[in-house]
Amino acid sequence: MNIKIRPNKKVFPFFMIISVFAILCMPKTTYSAQQSVSAKAVVIIGNSPTNDTTPNGWPTCGYIAQGPYSPPTHNVSPNRPAVDIQDENGTGDNIYSTHKGIVDNIFLNDPLGGNGILIRGDKYITLYAHLQGFAPGITVNQQINAGTLLGYRDSTGNAILPHVHYMIWDTSYNEISLTEFNSLVPPYSLLDTVTSTWGPCK
Repeated sequence: MNIKIRPNKKVFPFFMIISVFAILCMPKTTYSAQQSVSAKAVVIIGNSPTNDTTPNGWPTCGYIAQGPYSPPTHNVSPNRPAVDIQDENGTGDNIYSTHKGIVDNIFLNDPLGGNGILIRGDKYITLYAHLQGFAPGITVNQQINAGTLLGYRDSTGNAILPHVHYMIWDTSYNEISLTEFNSLVPPYSLLDTVTSTWGPCK
């Protein structure tokens, strides 16, 4: 993993608190061609997919603008086990699933999370929020592999700059600890530049 430090990078607060209860209550959604989603085939354009249902690696590239269990917004439950991976010029960058699982829910135009997707594995659920749109073939209840292209980075919802809000819960939507979260991602520090584990960003 090639990690570089950006000590002078200015971090913007996003004031985004995603309500897990709101997400759970959202109707499960499918999409029309107007929303640039095809029902044909899942796109895998990065590394070979795996059968591992445990999250592993980074879903995209960028820098760590906010870490887990930290202010301004990741110190409030249920938002704590999450990182914001940001890139001011990263609108449209690829976002990949970090594990095998089922597409548990897809939401559009949420006032906080914007467009997002939740993937359920055997032990964990991952959330990818503030997306521009979704990759062809992504539908609710679909089985996908790690490395599947899910969608594209943006600043939808209550976000100032393009980033993906990447969160990990257990399968009951309970927060996992900081230690457990950090065991599921590569080593990092605030403002570190990280590389997508699963494929090219563009």
